[in-house]
Amino acid sequence: MKQKYGQCHICGENTKLSYEHIPPSSAFNKISRKMVGMDILSMNGQNEWTLQGQKYKSFQKGFGDFTLCEKCNTITGSKYGAVYTKIVQAVGSQILQIPQENKYNELKITIEKINCLAFFKQIISMFCSVNTANWGMQFKEYLLNPENNEFNTDRYKICTYLHRGTMDRVCSMCVLWNPLNGTSKEVSEISFFPFGFILYDSKHVTDNTTIGTDISAWGTKAYKEEQLEISIPSLICNTGKILDFE
Repeated sequence: MKQKYGQCHICGENTKLSYEHIPPSSAFNKISRKMVGMDILSMNGQNEWTLQGQKYKSFQKGFGDFTLCEKCNTITGSKYGAVYTKIVQAVGSQILQIPQENKYNELKITIEKINCLAFFKQIISMFCSVNTANWGMQFKEYLLNPENNEFNTDRYKICTYLHRGTMDRVCSMCVLWNPLNGTSKEVSEISFFPFGFILYDSKHVTDNTTIGTDISAWGTKAYKEEQLEISIPSLICNTGKILDFE
């Protein structure tokens, strides 16, 4: 794999960057994907019409980019990525056993042992990778110290949903303006089977409505395993447009 140098999206060091799978490769991110910009991904070569007349980048072994230095990649991968992958594999495997004809709008999930803080930090590290280095560096101390649980829930919210449909999404921070009522919200979205995540930044917005189950409080939990019960809505993603659901 080629070498790339640049600014790490977590620590800010200008150094050699390692390839970061987003999400981790073992979390259902080993299949080939075609990408148009940062907002449209076609899974397994399906829906080729979405790529007609557009230049795309092919990812043969899962989506990712050179965004983290080796040190930050190692810390996030060992402390958070392993926990995230374990949960994604367990939940995804159960969902895949549900017959296609059985539609579900929401699922109640029970997990015997989950380190919610580690799972949450993996989500934040992914958002750091899909956004700019200057944006991601605000979470440096939070991510590089596994025990740090000082997440700013007054400013940021993370909501999750179960990903259904034909399109994955990787959307960096953008402002969505509603011309009907003049309100706005600043959001970023990452959505791959089985989970989609939406990050809301409330600093400069006038629309505080959210989509999905709010898991922001996980970012303030202790770094330890616990039992968890959670209900998560299922949303259908058939376009690459941010927050566009059927």
